[in-house]
Amino acid sequence: MLLSKAHVRKCPHFNDDLLGQEPSASMTEFLEKFSEHEDQEICFGRLMEVMQDYLHSIRVQIGQRLIAANGGSGLSLELGDEKGALAVVFPEPSARGGIA
Repeated sequence: MLLSKAHVRKCPHFNDDLLGQEPSASMTEFLEKFSEHEDQEICFGRLMEVMQDYLHSIRVQIGQRLIAANGGSGLSLELGDEKGALAVVFPEPSARGGIA
């Protein structure tokens, strides 16, 4: 299935998929990941792959901010939002060993 940026921008399903998984995501920022012109077709599989990479990068950034807010220690707890949702942040082991 081939879709264009214009179609993705207007499609409520893509918007729900993106924002439903990560409220801090932006459709504009997501579509900037593609070099294709507005009406040029993009493979559906590639759209989904780039979306997952984009959502992962946002989550990594959020994790890094939480770690920094806790004095650089990834082994900590913090209230994630004003509703009191608890976020647990664990450091990710680096390829060199130890904590990244």
